[in-house]
Amino acid sequence: MKKRRTLIIALLLIASLALGIGYAAFTSTMSINGEVQMGGIASQVNFSKAEVNDAESTATVVTTEILGVGTKTLEINMSGFVHAGHKVVIDVVVTNPHDFDVTLINGKITQDGAQNPAGVECFKIEVVDDILTANPVVSKDNGTVEFQIVVTCMATSPVDLTENFTISFDAHAE
Repeated sequence: MKKRRTLIIALLLIASLALGIGYAAFTSTMSINGEVQMGGIASQVNFSKAEVNDAESTATVVTTEILGVGTKTLEINMSGFVHAGHKVVIDVVVTNPHDFDVTLINGKITQDGAQNPAGVECFKIEVVDDILTANPVVSKDNGTVEFQIVVTCMATSPVDLTENFTISFDAHAE
């Protein structure tokens, strides 16, 4: 009987040892490694408003079509200037929906410089409020910068002519 008891105790010790080793065989260290990186986002700065300012415009016969409001590219087409001195004033608003400030830099204006047969330049195109050289900041969270574009007829022509112009600047964020 004593032999049998010793045998049972030995078997129990071996079984408990085997269970301890078995559990140890299933122990493993687990970890999660990762990296989160922000890539640059596309600019959502846009022209939120562009419309003729009737109170400041003197050329009521001019037809003006403005396309692209709500985007970052405006197209302004005008026709019907018939007298020197007539002007069309367009109010423009740039909006910044980002959660960081944006600066308008590298402003410039170019135009064809169309001339009448007498050699006089027909149109003067200006950006009011010094936006092209002042580098204004468009504040975050729907901040705005407002300015005006003034197109003035400087001289008329007996023949049809077209003046092309480009006003450009960069919306810059760091």
